[in-house]
Order: sequence, then C-alpha cells, then structure tokens
Amino acid sequence: MNLADRLITLANLFSSLYQAKLNSDIYRDWLYKLDNLLKSMSDGIVLLNLQRNVIHQNDAFVQFIKTYNDGKMIINENQLIKMFIQINELESVDIEEFASQNEASIRIKAQLPGKIRYFEIKKFAVYENSEPLGNVYSIRDITKEYEVDQIKSNLISIASHEFKTPLTNIRGSVETLLRGESNWDESFSHDLLLGIHEDVLHLQELIDVWMDVKKIETGTLLLHQDFFPLFQLIKGTRNQLPEKVMSQGEIVFNYDTTSNFPLLYGDEARVRQVLINLIINGLTYNDAKEKKIVVDIHHDDQYIYIEVTDNGIGISEKNLKKIFERFYRADISAARKSGGSGLGLSISEGLIREHGGEIDVKSRLNEGSTFTVKLPIIEVP
Repeated sequence: MNLADRLITLANLFSSLYQAKLNSDIYRDWLYKLDNLLKSMSDGIVLLNLQRNVIHQNDAFVQFIKTYNDGKMIINENQLIKMFIQINELESVDIEEFASQNEASIRIKAQLPGKIRYFEIKKFAVYENSEPLGNVYSIRDITKEYEVDQIKSNLISIASHEFKTPLTNIRGSVETLLRGESNWDESFSHDLLLGIHEDVLHLQELIDVWMDVKKIETGTLLLHQDFFPLFQLIKGTRNQLPEKVMSQGEIVFNYDTTSNFPLLYGDEARVRQVLINLIINGLTYNDAKEKKIVVDIHHDDQYIYIEVTDNGIGISEKNLKKIFERFYRADISAARKSGGSGLGLSISEGLIREHGGEIDVKSRLNEGSTFTVKLPIIEVP
C-alpha cells in the first residue's frame, strides 16, 4: 500500500470514527483499526480536531519530535507549525502559508550535527457529509528521493559542462586527422593525439569519481589495506601530483622524520587520493599571489593526523556545514574556472570513513582552510 492509499484509508477511518460514535462496539473496532494503521506507518501522523488541538499522534511522529523538538510534546497546531519553522533551513519555503490551506504539501530541510534530512509535510482535511471534522498532517522522510533528484539534476548539469568540452576537442582532433587530403606534420599529429589522450583520461576520471560515489553509498567499495610507511605516502603523493598543480604554488610537507613514526594502515592509493584532492582544492580555491599548501603530519597514541592548510579564499561558517555534501562547491566563480564534479570532498569523507577515520575542516573566510584527516593507529601484528 503506497502513501496515497494509506492516507485515503486513514481519512476514511477517521471519518468512520465519527459515524460510529453512537455504537460503542463499532467505535472501539474502528479505533483499533486506526491505531494499528498509524503504528504500522513509517511516516509521522498527527490528527487535529476542529479546535486545532492534537487528538492523536503515532509512534513515528513521537520519534520525530524527540529528534527535532528536544522531546517537547506538541499539543496544538500552532506549536506544530512553530516547530517546522524552527527546524527548516530552506529559506524559500513559506510554512505559514502552507498551514493556512486545507490541502497542501511542502518540503523542509532539517539539520543535526553531521546529518541533513529532507522531509515532505502534507496537510489535508477530513470531512463527514461535507462537514469538516479536523486536519491530518503527515511527515515523510524523503532524503533518499531528494538526493536522487539532486544527483540526476547535477549529473545532467555536469555532463553538459564536463563532458562537452573534452568530447568536442576529441571530435575536432579526430576529424582533423581523418582528412585524407591533408598531409599533417608529424609533430602536429602527435600534439593532437596527446590532446585526445588527455581528454580521454579526463573523461575516465569523471566516470571513476561517479563509480566511487556509488560504491561508497552501497557499501561495495573494496579497500586493499596493508601497512605502509609515511614516507611512501608522501613520495607517492608528490609523484602523482600533476606538474601544472605543482607549478601553481608552494607545497610543503612537515612530518616527524624519526624512525618511530607508526606505520599507517589502509589502502595507500585511496589515502593518497584524499591527500591529493585536498592539495588540489587548496590551490584551486585560492586567489593569493603566492599560493601555499602546508601538509603537517603527526600522531598521538591513538591516531595519525594529516592536516592540509592553505592560504586560499576560505569557507564561510554557513558553507562549512555543506562542504562535504555531494556536488557542493562553496565558491561558484572558482568552480566555473576550474571545472570538476563537485564530488571530491564527499568522496574523500567517504574514503576516510571506510578506513575508520574522520575528516574535518576549520576555516576563516578570505584567510584559508585547514582540513584534518584522522586515521586510527593499528598495531602491527
């Protein structure tokens, strides 16, 4: 039974309660059916009488107010609407206008530490013989549906930008080389082939990024974990950074050179992927005349810390909450200049989480940011 069918059944049961109020046995039977239906629903349900007071709420709604209203009970519609307004972070949503209508629906965004959820709230009136009996509010978690919609929208946008340029370049180069009547210079042909190769690699990187997102989401990401020394991670990072990135600014590694630095445990290639992404971001979102990235690596008894500090544009406090969301980029102008999928930090967070670690960020607008990766120390058997 889908949501619409459940709500129709709920409305019919609510109406039947009034129709059967003169017969106590029938009334109890309908009340029992209504209670079971409400308990079986994962959506939060609130029933209000004509005086706009709450007369019934199901377990899912009780759990909702425990999470988002500090457990404070809702006894009337005014308190219900006030709660929606307080927890909502979508500025464009007019909740009061929604509440003034007999039948309407809205979407709201609620945030807890480290968690963002989207909810669809529906309101409809219940009648008996054209006479109003009260209102019903339903609260449904649509986070997954919302994210899928966003992914579809963003993938279309990214495809139109990130795929169009390399595909146009490839087509142009291939068509040029296929012109049989022209005898191209060997060096010119070689340059065209190099350009095609770079564009193909760029397209492959985009596909790999999206595949990583899917694997992290579905829990199918395969990590090749083993022990490896710190210098190996740093050397591999330096070697894998593109020359054009290295030439953009100064990159400094500060780390303990003593022999007792603990071995890292994990998938070295994936940890290196995260480190490279943080370095590239620090240079990309950076308007300083002399760009600089400092990578500090140290440890305590439990964790190894990799701190990547830049002197870039920084991130506002508002955007800090969203920086690890998929497709989110804090500075639109920099994003347009640099391109990219907007998935790098989201994937980095997912990869570090798969290693049992954490990634966090501290930043000051127009001064720079520090991303801290924390990896647990695993004792060598």
